[in-house]
Amino acid sequence: ILSISATWVSADIDVRASVDVKPSICTLGEPLRYIIRINAPADGEIIIGAPPLKLGKFHVRDYNVHLRRTKLRQYVTIKFIIAVYELGQLSVPPPRIQYRDITGRTHRVDIPTASVSVRGVVPPGRAQLRDVKPPLMLPLPWWVYAGIMSGIIGLILVCILIAGFARELWRRKRTPMSISISRTLPHEEAFASLDALKRDNWRDIDHEAFFANLSHTIRHYLARRFGIPALETTTSATVRYTMCVVPDGNSSTLVRDLLRVCDLVKFARYQPDEDTCKRAWEEAWSVVKQTAPHDMTRMRESSVELDANVSWMPSADDSAMERLRSIAKRETQALLDDKLSLRVMRNDAVLFESEHGGIKPLLDCVQSLGEQLHGATVVDKVIGTAAAKLCIVAGVKRVFAITASEPALAILRHAGIAYFAQMVVPRILNRAGTDLCPFEKLSAQYEEPVKFYEALIAHFSE
Repeated sequence: ILSISATWVSADIDVRASVDVKPSICTLGEPLRYIIRINAPADGEIIIGAPPLKLGKFHVRDYNVHLRRTKLRQYVTIKFIIAVYELGQLSVPPPRIQYRDITGRTHRVDIPTASVSVRGVVPPGRAQLRDVKPPLMLPLPWWVYAGIMSGIIGLILVCILIAGFARELWRRKRTPMSISISRTLPHEEAFASLDALKRDNWRDIDHEAFFANLSHTIRHYLARRFGIPALETTTSATVRYTMCVVPDGNSSTLVRDLLRVCDLVKFARYQPDEDTCKRAWEEAWSVVKQTAPHDMTRMRESSVELDANVSWMPSADDSAMERLRSIAKRETQALLDDKLSLRVMRNDAVLFESEHGGIKPLLDCVQSLGEQLHGATVVDKVIGTAAAKLCIVAGVKRVFAITASEPALAILRHAGIAYFAQMVVPRILNRAGTDLCPFEKLSAQYEEPVKFYEALIAHFSE
């Protein structure tokens, strides 16, 4: 093993550098120890950069720095473990190292270049290694190509199906809500269905089919007449909804007794007698008769169908009303598409948006914007009397709603505020559907909108 050493002394300052490479004769890939030693005055600073990955053609495998100081001198030893994969007489270029003296000037430390002789692993006198042949490509059987092509075709088909499914979802989302005005009032439709179920002989009837149709008729009537989810809820839930929207306690009792008998026949295989069938039909007829509206004109203007599209504006002709409906349908659909509960606009500029339900977002809007809401348009999912009075306090010009209560629309109309509602219900219930909304109850205590506004602020301040 040989050692190559060299020493350099700066002409300006006393900085010395030397290098050692051990061994100086090696084979391909053999680790070499490449050591740099620097001796410089102690009042300066030796600057060593980040460890390099390569020194010329030599790959750096390890790197270590050791510093030792005395009163007058500092000694830095940098140790590399390097390897090379080329043959011949090769030079190891040194890394860039600098020295900053006491005055702040930076000097480059000139490090000598070391030389290494790299030999092959074949002993001298024998033939040199021959080049390795490139990899041989073996032909694949036909079924491998067929499998690859089948996989590519299947992947393309899956992508086409996913794209078609996504396009269909996008198309359904963009399709506007269809409008189909019902020509028959809820109680008229219910009476017609009950007439079809009436029998002269109640003995020879299919009990299961009769009571199933009777239950569906009453549930469908309650859903259309009062806007409650009677077709989707259980009997007990439907009775609770009915008790909230129907002030007549006798009608709620009839609904409860009738639906219970229908459930017994449908699910418990109860076989009623002739009198029970006749009495059930008469109770259904009484429910519709007692809850049907007495004012047919008002009923037609405030149908609780989702597609009723009730609208009003002061001193408006047919063309102005049609423009109002067109704008309202567009804005309410946009509210649903954007998954929002409230949006307040003025001159097509959005002033306020919220995705939270309830009365709190509208109250926050009125408190924060104040007079900026004068002449604005409120688009809300649900408008009850509480929201209607807040709109009066804010001085808005128009109100568009997905669902609105009849008392709320009456309040808006009395205040001269134009409105549009896709669905009109008698009153706004709480989230459980068991009672009137608590803020509707609070609104009923204050006839003046400003006093209700102050009471609402005090409620949320507690």
